[in-house]
Amino acid sequence: MISFKKIFAILFAVMAVMLMSTAVFADESLWINESTDITKTNDDILNNGGVLKYNSKTKTLTINGDAEAPYHSYLGYYGTLVSSDVDGLTVNVEGDSHIKGGLAFSKDTKITGSGKLYLENTQDAINVLNNSTLTFENADVTIINCISGLQCYENLNLNGGNLNLINSNLDITTSE
Repeated sequence: MISFKKIFAILFAVMAVMLMSTAVFADESLWINESTDITKTNDDILNNGGVLKYNSKTKTLTINGDAEAPYHSYLGYYGTLVSSDVDGLTVNVEGDSHIKGGLAFSKDTKITGSGKLYLENTQDAINVLNNSTLTFENADVTIINCISGLQCYENLNLNGGNLNLINSNLDITTSE
């Protein structure tokens, strides 16, 4: 017969392994629509014909088409469509894409691609957090009707391409 101490020790060991594995994978989270955590390659995240695709091996999120984040009627704007803790994430905009909602990055990220990305009707169209760097590389991004078009308290690089803000604010805070 198994004693209470052995059962407790086994349960404690299982819980410790679960907590450790959660901590290991927490740094590589990609959240879609404020609720769906994507950790594996997925060719159709929103189940709408592949507008959002993620390749976990190359750390590439592809946007090709229109999508909406959850709408917060009590606030009057769309929420965050993509929130990433993936270090070295590349956001590849393949085709012209209209996103109602925002993007948030807590690790170094690059936005690139041949398509034009429109972000509209959200509080923070792009939010850069946790001392990370956001690089626009040959990207064409337009931010429309957002409370804060771009919140960047860290590092921002514009290597070719365009960043247009229409009826939005560009908030950049620097420190010495």
